[in-house]
Amino acid sequence: MLQEGVGDHGHQCVTMEDLARSLEVIKSEFFFQLLMRLFANPSCLDGGG
Repeated sequence: MLQEGVGDHGHQCVTMEDLARSLEVIKSEFFFQLLMRLFANPSCLDGGG
């Protein structure tokens, strides 16, 4: 038979603000990486890539 343990498992509550900030950082990082690839290889913009 399984027994349910009681205790703190180190789980923390994540607020919507924290989640929104994290997504903003991810979007910014993705955009930066995309721009760096375009600057490094501009021929891919005209289909010559």
